[in-house]
Amino acid sequence: MNRKYRESFLVVSLVLAIVSIVFCSCESNGRILLEECEGENLMNLEPNKLTSAQVLLRSESGKVIGPETAITSENIQDYLPSIESVNLAKKFFTEMEFDVGEWVGIGFSITAPVSKFEQTFKTTLCMEQDGGIKATSEDGVIKYELPLDLLPKSVTDLVIAITFTPPPAFGPIDFFGP
Repeated sequence: MNRKYRESFLVVSLVLAIVSIVFCSCESNGRILLEECEGENLMNLEPNKLTSAQVLLRSESGKVIGPETAITSENIQDYLPSIESVNLAKKFFTEMEFDVGEWVGIGFSITAPVSKFEQTFKTTLCMEQDGGIKATSEDGVIKYELPLDLLPKSVTDLVIAITFTPPPAFGPIDFFGP
């Protein structure tokens, strides 16, 4: 793979990660019970349904990605995590029995049944009508980002966020059926 293509690929990956971070900062006004999802636009997920989330890692340089961050091929190196951080984070999630994806840009994906996410992060996952998956908390907050407070400090020191990717604003939107 040539350098220009690789840099373009990393920039696109980072832009998608930034979009996820921006969406994670938005919270719903809905109230969710830990036992089940309630609300007109939410439904419970089957415990055995496979789902994936993105693990976003801190940069080796200490620079933080935010909504105003412009990442280009000239500065992409400033936002990449260290190889050691990637390996440690991937090892943790592998040991927690998640399927761990390849490292791309600032993170990697984790995949497991809904029940594994709910058990690990002590949350309930709900699906929105547009297919987006959100996590709930005991205080009723609903968002794309999973809570990190139950993970070991050795992991949270490496991770910016673990987030479900918001669905695109086009294509199929009715996942609840007629």
